[in-house]
Amino acid sequence: MSGLVIWTGFVSFPFLFNYILTVSGMADSVKRYSTRLSKRLAEEAEDREEKPKRVTKKKKTNSKPPQYTDHTKIIFDVFNTIKSLHNDNIGDCLAAIATSMLKPCASPFIKDDNKSKIDLDKLVKFCQKVTDHMRVNQYHSSTHVIDVVQSTHALWLRANLSEIFSEEDHFAAIVAALIHDLDHMGLSNDYLKATQHEWAKQSGEEAPNEYHHLQAGLTLLEEEPLCFITGFSQKAKTRLKKKLTDLVLATDMNRHAETVTGLEQDVKNAISNGEKLTEKHKKIILQGLIKTADLGHLYAPWSVHRQWVYLLEEELFSEGDKMRENKMTVPIFKDRKKPGVSSDQEGFFNNVAFPLFEAWTNCFPECAVIVEQAKSNLKSWKTNKS
Repeated sequence: MSGLVIWTGFVSFPFLFNYILTVSGMADSVKRYSTRLSKRLAEEAEDREEKPKRVTKKKKTNSKPPQYTDHTKIIFDVFNTIKSLHNDNIGDCLAAIATSMLKPCASPFIKDDNKSKIDLDKLVKFCQKVTDHMRVNQYHSSTHVIDVVQSTHALWLRANLSEIFSEEDHFAAIVAALIHDLDHMGLSNDYLKATQHEWAKQSGEEAPNEYHHLQAGLTLLEEEPLCFITGFSQKAKTRLKKKLTDLVLATDMNRHAETVTGLEQDVKNAISNGEKLTEKHKKIILQGLIKTADLGHLYAPWSVHRQWVYLLEEELFSEGDKMRENKMTVPIFKDRKKPGVSSDQEGFFNNVAFPLFEAWTNCFPECAVIVEQAKSNLKSWKTNKS
């Protein structure tokens, strides 16, 4: 998502300082994207040299994923959670977590014969396919997907969003978390634009990563063996896809300031004044939800957060290596011969994380623990640095 720049989730400070907003009409341009994306996803590994190998599974998928019941943790150790599921197939782990969260949201989609319109077997296969399409990246990996799915659900519960939203909205938020980084190459939007990558051309150079993740996810949802929403009415499918578009595209860090301002001004004022929340307010809240979850490692336990930062650092160094190969100027924080992002996290916390987290908790004080934990992590960085 030149000069000394601090990154997390591929966002550079120059973009954040200038508060660049997403070009209007982007969601409409989504419709023009090819519906043949799933075929191309399989072909890309051979067609593009820069594409890392996809995760390959050494074991056959279990017919039933392991059971998962710990839905409520906001201060979350994703690495330990995966180990606790006693299953080395990460697709099964993702399926266990996602199905346990999506099943309670299924009541709006129940047929008269009490059969769910959500096909749970296909949902498991969908989660497996998501992990198949997550490339071998240090940071943007299947583990990150699990982390964001958990954080989205836990924040929803802690903020009591069911008092504001329908179960259909909850369902959409979890599915958006599932696909929000689908097929990520471990390369930033800046790199894709600078190299005139195919994704940049297809998106009109407006957030090529997020645009591709969205289209990859929508394409998987259309594949018959994976389409776990076949029982939905056409109107319900249309609503779901609209919400997925709003949420996945909101994870573009160039829209960070837009979301923070929307929460801090529009939503907070409406809640403070006891006003009825409009559809605009609700859209901002859902976008704030997934953005806060996407940065969830910043309020993870210190040891977990630190591990994520080192993973991000290595991914950024890998991009820097590609930049050097292409004779591009390598920013300091992407140059593995120089200090990386782990050497200075203070700027990112103060300029990116805290404005979002505080805007969120000002609207939903029940989530104040995320600010407290983030402050504790920043203090630990300062302590280790001194």
